[in-house]
Amino acid sequence: ELQRFSSPEEARALALALLQQARRSLCLYSPDMESWLYNHELIQTACKTYLLGHPQNSLRILLRDSSKVVKDGHRLLTLSRRLSSKMHIRILNPEQPVEELAYLLVDDRGMLMRPEPEQIAGYALFNDPGRVRVQQTRFEQAWNNSILDPDLRSFLL
Repeated sequence: ELQRFSSPEEARALALALLQQARRSLCLYSPDMESWLYNHELIQTACKTYLLGHPQNSLRILLRDSSKVVKDGHRLLTLSRRLSSKMHIRILNPEQPVEELAYLLVDDRGMLMRPEPEQIAGYALFNDPGRVRVQQTRFEQAWNNSILDPDLRSFLL
């Protein structure tokens, strides 16, 4: 069943519910890791719990632009630096076509989709393997062509 949202609070509640159902993989495709949605303590805690829940769990994030995240800071960026073997952030290859979407994929079943990233509105699906599989294929293609951004790494002194 499709669950629509139109406010940041509704989007965050649905994202949190999806994160809490994750068992194997999380993939986030985002213009800039939307702070209004993902830079929240409950989201960070849910991601951390998921990542530490099983040795095989992973979170991959694809960003169009990392400058805002690096400049302003972000809870998920901090988490990625602490759990660097389980959480990876990359930048979309500027030479490849870019989907004008923002989405979170949870395992092979759940998805939070924002068809127009500049707007808050979107929908969540908690059990739709067909749609998630299509989006997962697109994510994998973009991930395979993505690039590492040295600004996202932490340097220990």
